[in-house]
Amino acid sequence: MVAVQQIAVSQTPPMSAQPQIFAPDLPHVTAQANGQDRLLTPDALALLAALHRKFESVRRRLLDDRGQSQARHDAGALPGFRADTTAIRAGDWKVAAIPAALQRRQVEITGPVDPKMVINALNSGADCYMADFEDSSGRRSPAASNSPATPASATRCARNGNARY
Repeated sequence: MVAVQQIAVSQTPPMSAQPQIFAPDLPHVTAQANGQDRLLTPDALALLAALHRKFESVRRRLLDDRGQSQARHDAGALPGFRADTTAIRAGDWKVAAIPAALQRRQVEITGPVDPKMVINALNSGADCYMADFEDSSGRRSPAASNSPATPASATRCARNGNARY
Protein backbone atom coordinates (compact mmCIF):
# COMPACT_ATOMS: atom_id res chain seq x y z
CA MET A 1 0.00 0.00 0.00
CA VAL A 2 1.06 3.62 -0.34
CA ALA A 3 0.80 6.84 1.58
CA VAL A 4 0.92 10.46 0.41
CA GLN A 5 2.94 13.30 1.87
CA GLN A 6 0.98 16.42 2.73
CA ILE A 7 2.01 18.51 -0.28
CA ALA A 8 -0.07 20.67 -2.57
CA VAL A 9 -1.35 18.94 -5.68
CA SER A 10 0.15 21.66 -7.87
CA GLN A 11 3.58 20.78 -6.42
CA THR A 12 3.20 17.07 -7.17
CA PRO A 13 5.27 16.04 -10.20
CA PRO A 14 3.55 13.69 -12.67
CA MET A 15 4.05 10.04 -11.74
CA SER A 16 5.61 9.36 -15.11
CA ALA A 17 8.38 11.84 -14.28
CA GLN A 18 9.86 9.94 -11.36
CA PRO A 19 8.99 7.29 -8.79
CA GLN A 20 7.33 8.92 -5.80
CA ILE A 21 7.94 7.95 -2.19
CA PHE A 22 4.91 8.99 -0.18
CA ALA A 23 5.86 7.93 3.33
CA PRO A 24 8.90 6.16 4.73
CA ASP A 25 6.82 3.73 6.81
CA LEU A 26 4.87 2.35 3.83
CA PRO A 27 5.88 0.84 0.48
CA HIS A 28 5.95 3.22 -2.44
CA VAL A 29 4.86 3.10 -6.07
CA THR A 30 7.78 1.85 -8.12
CA ALA A 31 6.20 0.47 -11.31
CA GLN A 32 5.53 3.03 -13.98
CA ALA A 33 2.98 2.58 -16.78
CA ASN A 34 1.15 4.76 -19.26
CA GLY A 35 -1.95 6.25 -17.66
CA GLN A 36 -0.76 5.56 -14.13
CA ASP A 37 -0.77 9.21 -13.12
CA ARG A 38 -4.46 9.46 -14.13
CA LEU A 39 -5.35 6.33 -12.17
CA LEU A 40 -3.12 6.82 -9.12
CA THR A 41 -3.92 10.45 -8.43
CA PRO A 42 -2.79 12.07 -5.18
CA ASP A 43 -6.35 11.70 -3.86
CA ALA A 44 -6.43 8.00 -4.80
CA LEU A 45 -3.05 7.44 -3.14
CA ALA A 46 -4.22 9.31 -0.04
CA LEU A 47 -7.26 7.04 0.12
CA LEU A 48 -5.07 3.94 -0.23
CA ALA A 49 -2.80 5.24 2.49
CA ALA A 50 -5.73 5.89 4.84
CA LEU A 51 -7.14 2.42 4.15
CA HIS A 52 -3.73 0.88 4.74
CA ARG A 53 -3.28 2.64 8.07
CA LYS A 54 -6.80 1.73 9.19
CA PHE A 55 -6.93 -1.90 8.06
CA GLU A 56 -3.37 -3.23 7.86
CA SER A 57 -3.41 -4.70 11.38
CA VAL A 58 -6.80 -6.31 10.71
CA ARG A 59 -5.57 -7.65 7.36
CA ARG A 60 -2.52 -9.22 8.98
CA ARG A 61 -4.64 -10.75 11.77
CA LEU A 62 -7.06 -12.21 9.23
CA LEU A 63 -4.18 -13.66 7.22
CA ASP A 64 -2.78 -15.20 10.39
CA ASP A 65 -6.24 -16.61 11.24
CA ARG A 66 -6.48 -18.03 7.73
CA GLY A 67 -3.11 -19.75 8.17
CA GLN A 68 -4.21 -21.26 11.48
CA SER A 69 -7.50 -22.40 9.95
CA GLN A 70 -5.65 -23.99 7.03
CA ALA A 71 -3.37 -25.82 9.45
CA ARG A 72 -6.43 -27.23 11.23
CA HIS A 73 -7.94 -28.35 7.91
CA ASP A 74 -4.63 -29.89 6.86
CA ALA A 75 -4.70 -31.85 10.13
CA GLY A 76 -8.15 -33.24 9.25
CA ALA A 77 -10.63 -30.76 10.76
CA LEU A 78 -13.72 -30.12 8.64
CA PRO A 79 -14.96 -26.60 7.83
CA GLY A 80 -18.16 -25.37 9.42
CA PHE A 81 -20.15 -22.25 10.16
CA ARG A 82 -19.03 -19.69 12.72
CA ALA A 83 -21.10 -19.77 15.91
CA ASP A 84 -21.54 -15.99 15.87
CA THR A 85 -23.48 -16.24 12.58
CA THR A 86 -26.19 -18.61 13.85
CA ALA A 87 -28.80 -15.85 14.21
CA ILE A 88 -28.20 -14.70 10.64
CA ARG A 89 -28.58 -18.20 9.22
CA ALA A 90 -31.67 -18.90 11.35
CA GLY A 91 -33.27 -15.51 10.64
CA ASP A 92 -36.24 -14.86 8.39
CA TRP A 93 -34.77 -12.88 5.54
CA LYS A 94 -34.89 -12.70 1.74
CA VAL A 95 -32.57 -11.35 -0.89
CA ALA A 96 -33.67 -8.72 -3.40
CA ALA A 97 -35.03 -9.76 -6.79
CA ILE A 98 -32.51 -10.33 -9.57
CA PRO A 99 -32.16 -7.13 -11.65
CA ALA A 100 -33.60 -7.39 -15.16
CA ALA A 101 -30.16 -6.83 -16.71
CA LEU A 102 -28.89 -10.02 -15.03
CA GLN A 103 -31.85 -12.33 -15.62
CA ARG A 104 -30.71 -13.56 -19.04
CA ARG A 105 -27.15 -14.85 -18.83
CA GLN A 106 -27.13 -18.00 -20.92
CA VAL A 107 -23.91 -16.99 -22.68
CA GLU A 108 -21.34 -15.33 -20.48
CA ILE A 109 -17.70 -14.54 -21.20
CA THR A 110 -15.06 -13.82 -18.61
CA GLY A 111 -11.76 -12.49 -19.82
CA PRO A 112 -8.93 -10.05 -19.41
CA VAL A 113 -9.33 -6.30 -19.66
CA ASP A 114 -6.93 -6.02 -22.57
CA PRO A 115 -8.75 -3.66 -24.97
CA LYS A 116 -8.54 -6.03 -27.96
CA MET A 117 -10.01 -8.90 -25.91
CA VAL A 118 -12.81 -6.70 -24.54
CA ILE A 119 -13.74 -5.49 -28.03
CA ASN A 120 -13.84 -9.07 -29.32
CA ALA A 121 -15.91 -10.21 -26.34
CA LEU A 122 -18.41 -7.36 -26.66
CA ASN A 123 -18.79 -8.10 -30.37
CA SER A 124 -19.28 -11.84 -29.76
CA GLY A 125 -23.00 -11.66 -29.02
CA ALA A 126 -22.57 -12.91 -25.45
CA ASP A 127 -25.18 -11.77 -22.94
CA CYS A 128 -22.62 -10.69 -20.38
CA TYR A 129 -18.91 -9.90 -20.17
CA MET A 130 -17.16 -10.03 -16.80
CA ALA A 131 -13.89 -8.14 -16.85
CA ASP A 132 -11.22 -10.07 -14.97
CA PHE A 133 -8.47 -7.74 -13.80
CA GLU A 134 -6.28 -10.56 -12.45
CA ASP A 135 -6.37 -14.27 -13.22
CA SER A 136 -7.24 -14.39 -16.91
CA SER A 137 -4.80 -11.57 -17.59
CA GLY A 138 -1.91 -13.42 -16.01
CA ARG A 139 -1.65 -10.58 -13.49
CA ARG A 140 -1.42 -12.15 -10.08
CA SER A 141 -0.50 -8.87 -8.43
CA PRO A 142 -0.89 -5.14 -9.04
CA ALA A 143 2.87 -4.95 -9.66
CA ALA A 144 2.46 -6.15 -13.26
CA SER A 145 3.88 -3.54 -15.59
CA ASN A 146 0.72 -2.85 -17.58
CA SER A 147 -1.74 -3.21 -14.71
CA PRO A 148 -2.59 0.52 -14.36
CA ALA A 149 -3.18 0.88 -18.12
CA THR A 150 -5.90 -1.74 -18.33
CA PRO A 151 -8.26 -0.24 -15.71
CA ALA A 152 -7.76 3.12 -17.41
CA SER A 153 -8.76 1.56 -20.72
CA ALA A 154 -11.81 -0.11 -19.15
CA THR A 155 -12.81 3.18 -17.51
CA ARG A 156 -12.48 5.05 -20.83
CA CYS A 157 -14.63 2.46 -22.59
CA ALA A 158 -17.32 2.54 -19.89
CA ARG A 159 -17.47 6.33 -19.85
CA ASN A 160 -17.58 7.10 -23.55
CA GLY A 161 -17.74 3.80 -25.42
CA ASN A 162 -14.27 4.35 -26.82
CA ALA A 163 -12.22 1.17 -26.70
CA ARG A 164 -9.12 1.09 -28.86
CA TYR A 165 -5.96 -0.97 -29.13
